[in-house]
Amino acid sequence: MKVTLQVAVRRGLFAFALAYSALFFFPFPLNALPGGWRPAQVLSAKTWGLLVPWVARAIVRLPGPVAQVPTNSGDSAFAWVQWACTVGLSLSFAVALAVLGRPGDEGLQRGSRWLRAFVRFALGWTLLGYGFAKVFPTQFAWLPERLIEPYGESSPQALLWTFMGYSRPYQVFTGLAEVA
Repeated sequence: MKVTLQVAVRRGLFAFALAYSALFFFPFPLNALPGGWRPAQVLSAKTWGLLVPWVARAIVRLPGPVAQVPTNSGDSAFAWVQWACTVGLSLSFAVALAVLGRPGDEGLQRGSRWLRAFVRFALGWTLLGYGFAKVFPTQFAWLPERLIEPYGESSPQALLWTFMGYSRPYQVFTGLAEVA
C-alpha cells in the first residue's frame, strides 16, 4: 500500500504533537505519582542539564556557558535553548515517522485519542497544582523590598508576581478559576 501525501502529512503532524507534548510536559506523569516529584526533578535536571548546554555550545554557538538556574520565568538562555531542543526533536521525530512509518492511517485514530488523554491529564495536573498554590497562597510572596526597587529595573514578570503576592483576594480568585 502506497502512502499518500495526505496520510504522510497527517502522520507527521500527529508525531510532532505527540513528541512536543511528551517533551513539553516531561517528566509527567512521573511527577504526579506519590513520591515521584523528587525523582522527576532529578531526571528532568539531568536530561535537560546534559542536552541543553551541549546544543547551546555545539549547535547554537552561544559565546558563554548556559547555566540551568531557576528563574521562575521562561526568559533565560537555558529556557530558550531548551524550547529549541523540544521543537527540533519533535520535528525530527515527525519527519522520521512521516517518512519511515508503515503505510495506512489506522493507528492515527487510536494514537490521537491517547495523545488527547495525555495532554488533558498533564494540563489538568498543571492547572490543579498552580491553582491550589494560589487558593492556599504559597506561590507568590509579598516582598516589601520590591517597593525600593526602581520601576524601570523590574521585569514585567517581577511586577506581576509582586502584584499577585500583594493582592491575596485576587490571588485566591485566580486560583479558584484555575482549579475550576
